Amino acid sequence: MPNAVERINQYQGSADVARFIGRDKLNLSMLYGFQTIAPEVAGSPNRERRFLAPNVSYDFYRPSTFGEHFENRGIGIFGGALYDRETYPVPAGVRAPDTLVWRKDYYGGISARGLGGGHWDITVQATVFSSTVKPDSTHNNSQYRTNLIFLYRIVGEKTSPGLPGQRAGAHLGFLYLVFPFRQDIARTGIDVYRNYKVGVELDGMWYGTTVGAVA
Repeated sequence: MPNAVERINQYQGSADVARFIGRDKLNLSMLYGFQTIAPEVAGSPNRERRFLAPNVSYDFYRPSTFGEHFENRGIGIFGGALYDRETYPVPAGVRAPDTLVWRKDYYGGISARGLGGGHWDITVQATVFSSTVKPDSTHNNSQYRTNLIFLYRIVGEKTSPGLPGQRAGAHLGFLYLVFPFRQDIARTGIDVYRNYKVGVELDGMWYGTTVGAVA
């Protein structure tokens, strides 16, 4: 039924804690989400979906880090998970257990910013996706993903001039060249998710100023 409509109400909340450990910084976060899903299809009961997403990161800061005016640059490690449970109730009058779909994702990585004289950022992230169906386990599967991102600052915030003084118009704040790479491979189950993507991006920011008189 590709034209069927589902009404989804979503409620979510999050909590974040940050603490300096010496000159380094520890960040903890937790997100919880809940959905009620009402399909406008005769005979299809309402269902619900719950999300839980913890995350932790640790940033290593050094004296040179705080010399940056616009962005703290250093080495950071991070990791987290996403637990997603969706419940499909059986229609009224059917004697069978409800169907539970569990999606569990785990990820971790490291990011090094400001390498090569402040020009390069490198981020590596590994992620494991898994899906489990109960009581029908024939659809269980899992995949592994590698993300690798290289960023080169053609024009960085630190090397850009400050306020342009009396020059009105558009001014370049920064210009980045980004090289993303991603690969997905199957671990268990079907392997239709196998793929890889390689690309290049140009990311820039301009800001505008006007010249005015001050009384």
